[in-house]
Amino acid sequence: MKKLLSIRKRIDTLDARILKILQKRYALVMEITMLKYKKNLPIEQPAREQSQFKNIKLIYGKDKELQIYIQNIFKFILRQSRNIQKRSLNNLQKLKKMIK
Repeated sequence: MKKLLSIRKRIDTLDARILKILQKRYALVMEITMLKYKKNLPIEQPAREQSQFKNIKLIYGKDKELQIYIQNIFKFILRQSRNIQKRSLNNLQKLKKMIK
């Protein structure tokens, strides 16, 4: 039981680091959203996403289970990033219309 608690404590430490990284990622997603708004660029960038998944496959290709695990998490992160961008762009467009 002591070993289990020790491992869980290590996981908690990693989770705290992941949360901080996700906060930083969110801030960068917001920056990208503003750039896409200003440049009138599409939210979805399929080539970029394909490149990211190709890199995951290259790095973790030998361990299929780990590769699937990471790809699934990354798919979720990317989907959430797109959703954030869509909501933010929608809000920016509404504000622009209100100002006019």
